[in-house]
Amino acid sequence: MDQMETIEYGGLKGFIGAGRLSFREVQFSLMVACGMTDKQIAKEVGLQPDSVGKAIYRAMGKLEVTRRAQLVKECMTKSIITPLLLMLAICMMAVQATPDHKPINRTRIVRVKGGARRDADVSVFRIC
Repeated sequence: MDQMETIEYGGLKGFIGAGRLSFREVQFSLMVACGMTDKQIAKEVGLQPDSVGKAIYRAMGKLEVTRRAQLVKECMTKSIITPLLLMLAICMMAVQATPDHKPINRTRIVRVKGGARRDADVSVFRIC
C-alpha cells in the first residue's frame, strides 16, 4: 500500500491523494468539517474567498455531492478525512466517559388530567 501524505486540522486528519482530491481540496474539506465559512478559511490561508469557494466546489464535484455537509460525509465515508483517535481518547478521559448510575432526584411541576398542576419527583440518570 502506498504511503499517503497527511494533513491535520482541528482534531481531524486528511489524506492527500485519497479520493482524487488535491492538497487544497483536502485542506479546505477539513476546515469545512470544522464548521468554517469560505471567508474564515480564506483569511486563515491567505487567499480570496472566491478561490476557496472554487476549490470546495471542485472537491464537491469530484465526490459528486451538492452540499457542504454532504462533502464532509463523503470525505469521512471514503476515509479522506478521519478524526484523530488520540484526540477522541483524550476527550473521553476528560469527561470521564464512564456512566454514573446514581440517580439525581429533581422536583418539577407536571400537568395532570384536567389541566391541574402538581409537583412530581423525577429521577434523572446522568450518563457522563
